[in-house]
Amino acid sequence: MQNKSLRHNLVFVGLIFFLLLFLKINFLEPTLPGIDSSFYINWINSLKTTDHFFPKGNESFWLNLINDSESFCNQFLRRFYNNFTSIFNIFSIFVFTILSFLTGDGYEGFHLSSLIVSSLSSLLISVYILENYNKNNFRKYLLIFLVNFFYLLNFSNFYYSGQGVHNLGIFTLLLSLYFIHKNYKKKIFIDNKLFVFGIIIPMFSHSINFLFLSPFFFRNYFI
Repeated sequence: MQNKSLRHNLVFVGLIFFLLLFLKINFLEPTLPGIDSSFYINWINSLKTTDHFFPKGNESFWLNLINDSESFCNQFLRRFYNNFTSIFNIFSIFVFTILSFLTGDGYEGFHLSSLIVSSLSSLLISVYILENYNKNNFRKYLLIFLVNFFYLLNFSNFYYSGQGVHNLGIFTLLLSLYFIHKNYKKKIFIDNKLFVFGIIIPMFSHSINFLFLSPFFFRNYFI
């Protein structure tokens, strides 16, 4: 019985996720990227066109790293020189780079990747409701539908869902709050799951997350 209920929950949440993604794909046309999005699109394309991972050359490792623009390490690290705060987007860059193999290159692929990532936030909200709302399935499903419906109607959430890495920042911040809620009554507040999924990944998905979540890190390890 429990397995049957779990299957029903997974099917319903999956349908809501793909429905929202379908609506976003069909109603949000790819637009010319802004300055930030252009920066990340260029970064991702540079990473994908590298010829080898470590720098090559006859000089020292550091000189080869600086000079060998065909190496993955060079293209990955050089962006920090242009924009140091992008170090807090490392996880987002890797996720969008991996997704680009599925969604394609350029701003159209970046747009589709953004839509997929933005839909993960509503998926996480649905999972949270399933785990914490102790009512019958009909009421839970109705609540999930209404929350996702109003989430979709929110102009900022809908319109900007194709606009870049901040979508992953929002998702990982919600993920952090999800694990904080699960752990706040536990004797050991910051366990391995919270440390990885609630602190490290969100902090290196977006710079705002770093500012928001760093107190949890310092509280546990420095106070």
